[in-house]
Amino acid sequence: MRSRIALIWFLAPALALTACSAVLGESLDGENAAEPIPLPVLVQNCSPSVVLIQVQLSGANGQGSGVIVDPTGKVLTCHHVIDGARSVLIKTWNGGFFPSEGVLGLNPSADLALLKLNAQGLPYVEIGDSDALLPGEDIFVISAPKGVAKTVTDGIVSGLPLLSDLPEDYRSQLLELGIRPNQKLIQFTAPTYYGSSGGPLFNSRGEVVGIVSLRHEADNVYFAIPADLAKPHLPSTTVLKFEESGATPTMLGIADPELGELPEYIGCLEPESVQCEQRVPQSGEPVLRLNESLFVVNDSVRACYSDTGDALKRTKLMPQKGEFREVPGGFIYFSESDRNRLVKIDYEYRVQRVAVLQTVNITDYPELDDLLRKHLANELRERGFQVVPFLEVDAAVRAAAINVSATAFGKPDSLQPESIRKIAADTNAAMVVYSAVTMEKEFGYYVEAHGTGVFFLAFDGHTGKDAFAKTHSEAKNVFWGGRRAAREGCVKRAADRILDEFLGESD
Repeated sequence: MRSRIALIWFLAPALALTACSAVLGESLDGENAAEPIPLPVLVQNCSPSVVLIQVQLSGANGQGSGVIVDPTGKVLTCHHVIDGARSVLIKTWNGGFFPSEGVLGLNPSADLALLKLNAQGLPYVEIGDSDALLPGEDIFVISAPKGVAKTVTDGIVSGLPLLSDLPEDYRSQLLELGIRPNQKLIQFTAPTYYGSSGGPLFNSRGEVVGIVSLRHEADNVYFAIPADLAKPHLPSTTVLKFEESGATPTMLGIADPELGELPEYIGCLEPESVQCEQRVPQSGEPVLRLNESLFVVNDSVRACYSDTGDALKRTKLMPQKGEFREVPGGFIYFSESDRNRLVKIDYEYRVQRVAVLQTVNITDYPELDDLLRKHLANELRERGFQVVPFLEVDAAVRAAAINVSATAFGKPDSLQPESIRKIAADTNAAMVVYSAVTMEKEFGYYVEAHGTGVFFLAFDGHTGKDAFAKTHSEAKNVFWGGRRAAREGCVKRAADRILDEFLGESD
């Protein structure tokens, strides 16, 4: 638990049992809709939604804060508040204690987490539109700076920078929290100190628009994460239990399932016909490989000599002159006697749409999840797949109520076949690909050695069952220190080796 984590805790009037959004909605109805809501009214109505989070870590305890964003007990906080937690206890506005059932959603690269407590009818606030914020807009924070409870601070939005646009001293602290470089932030002027991590930043309508993440210690510069980044997790009902050990498991610890035989095809789309003309190699093996490789429809290949038009016969044995043998993976073998002959080949193949799920990142480098997901997509396109746009995939994941981050807690079985089939159906995908990236560290003589691991799992879009799984650890004991290009190269090479084993070597 980092030292900047502290608590926000305010007790509010016992009569404020309804959602802040509902109370404020009444104030905005009718002819008074344009009138600003006084700050004391906002504070009175929003305070009951703020909770105290008590975190039990391995050998230590910590505290943070959060805000209830759903009456069924969904609590939004910072990821770093609950990182490594063995258990979490949540204290509500009226003094009640509820153990958190676990995590509904994690977004470590935005420093957000959505917790679940077992309670109903709780006071809550709506998540507002963070994208609608403008510099100069009024905001307020309810906090307990340095333990001084019931402190209300107000201010304005002073900027909406990307992390990558910040000076190095600000940027490095936010990167340490796991926030990715292209993340938009809310910079504001309402003072927050140690004690504000995970707490809500409100707009002038009493909606949560940000989750306080960090203040710069020297310059009184304050940052919050846009709260609407948590909206994709709100429909989730899958609760991930806190690990008893408190340790973040590694994807490299997952046993590879047996590969079994790949289905003849996984594709959803109708087959397409292709005709090509190629020359049988004169040196090496007399074999040609069709570009569509894995997706060639069995027994669809027809071949003839280009000069005479005479058809070559299909055989399952070693080809003799005038014969060819088709091998799964799009390989066509010919006789030694037919070397250097020009042949025409007709065949059918299926275009395969692939849905690439968001990568789970269990490293110290927040850019690696985006890198791996985009690299896999690019490589699959190069190998003949049609990759579903990420926005469509993410929408389908939310609709299927899948918590991809469940695997970060060592629960890959949370990706159930029925959920995978739903994603495949919603995106017309032949295959659904899951991946994770992790990092091993070894400390040698004055040097830190890194090995990067990639976990790859391909699901059959028709059955929802896994068709291929592989873990590959790349560049173990290669010293790349802080060099970004080197670690990114490790991830790409690991992914390429897995794809080569799954789909065959690329041309």
